[in-house]
Amino acid sequence: MASKKDSNGRLRARFVPVNTGITGSTDIEVLTGLGEGDEIVTGPYKTLRILKGGSLLKRDTVKPAVATGSSS
Repeated sequence: MASKKDSNGRLRARFVPVNTGITGSTDIEVLTGLGEGDEIVTGPYKTLRILKGGSLLKRDTVKPAVATGSSS
């Protein structure tokens, strides 16, 4: 699922077919199907399962915390 702005400048969900490569428990490598600048919709499984194409989206502008390693 990716996002695209509609004619009013609002973010809307759109389904995009992709080819995947290596997958892990929390990560998936996307080989083809996305273009430069495309945004990927992420979220809890239950939310993504019911999300429909064309649904309005809200961009999360909070940056995730970065874990810092301890050198002790």
